[in-house]
Amino acid sequence: MIHLELFWSFFQIGLFSIGGGYAAMPLIQHQVVELHPWLTLEQFSDIITISQMTPGPIAINSATFVGLQLGGLPGALVATAGCVLPSCIIVLTLAYVYYRYRGLSMVQGVLAGLRPAVVAMIASAGVTLVNLSFFGADALPAGLADVDLIAVLLFAAALFVLRRWKKDPILVMAGAGAAGLVLVAAVSIWAIVSASGGGEASSSSSSSSSSGTSVSSGSSEVEVFTVPSFVGKKYTDLASNQAYTKYVSFLTEHEFSNDYKAGEVMRQSHPQGTQVAVGTVITLTVSDGPETAVMPEVLGRPQADVEADLKALKIKYALYPLVNDGSYVAGTVARSDTDKGTVVEIGKTTVTLYIAGEAPKQPDSSSSSQTAPPAGDSEVTPPPVSSDTTAPSGDAGGETGGGGTPEG
Repeated sequence: MIHLELFWSFFQIGLFSIGGGYAAMPLIQHQVVELHPWLTLEQFSDIITISQMTPGPIAINSATFVGLQLGGLPGALVATAGCVLPSCIIVLTLAYVYYRYRGLSMVQGVLAGLRPAVVAMIASAGVTLVNLSFFGADALPAGLADVDLIAVLLFAAALFVLRRWKKDPILVMAGAGAAGLVLVAAVSIWAIVSASGGGEASSSSSSSSSSGTSVSSGSSEVEVFTVPSFVGKKYTDLASNQAYTKYVSFLTEHEFSNDYKAGEVMRQSHPQGTQVAVGTVITLTVSDGPETAVMPEVLGRPQADVEADLKALKIKYALYPLVNDGSYVAGTVARSDTDKGTVVEIGKTTVTLYIAGEAPKQPDSSSSSQTAPPAGDSEVTPPPVSSDTTAPSGDAGGETGGGGTPEG
């Protein structure tokens, strides 16, 4: 199922990626981040960066990376094929049409109309990447404290080098990466030195800052942080928000949940309002969404085998007997309300199965041929065998069907 979704998603990306790789970025973001939450915005930004540093178009590289992460090597092949196939079809068709009708004003008008739309798509993707690089989220910052000054400095320097001296983009990216490493290391060392060599504090006094509080005890000053409520918030937003990461670190645990969406925080190790020392590690339990399983093939299989498979997958089920008209093998699953391959939510969805009963016995042809019907009477036709189910029977591992008699 995931391979089909990958193929269709990147088929749409390849179909509408008019204007090159940069124009495809908003389409890729919509498919893999917004429509299908396969990646976080931060992971998407990393993939775009890696795609720029590796040979090949952004769309194809992104398809390969996303497919490999979600479906392994088959997923990478399927996603890449889906991304390339529309281009092959369209280019072969347009090559014929263009060389035959390129002189028509209508064709020139269509191309002129597409150019502004392509520019808008590239600009939209650029704004998203700028926000993520400078502010850590796809939104404007609440204040200057949320701006990543190192990222702004590197952006300005790289843009100047590219526009002024037309340097190789790969060399510029490598230089920016090295400069970023040096600057981050320098800032970290400076912060450590400043913290260890801080000035003297007055006895039993405290001073508040925007996010942390300095509490003095004797001659030593300890900066503390008041823990807010993280429950219900997206972990990716918290991890990229310097208002939190400046004072505490996060450690994550993951659990399935039917109450919280995937990526939302379910629990936190330190309750809201707790004051902790700066640098404390706070453990956040992040939801992976509802636990799911793929419905196996059940039709025509023995009841015991099907029940064993469903129990192993932790899928809830209910059993109903079905009066057999001779079309089914007794003791096998005749019908199911859930098709093979359907994604089922564990603990929430109950699958209904109908088990075929014993088939009706056929009349003895030898005895019936020896006994002739009474003279003047018409042949007696036996009543039809109903395909309606009777009252539900209990199942060993799943639920027991209840209520009225469902139709077969």
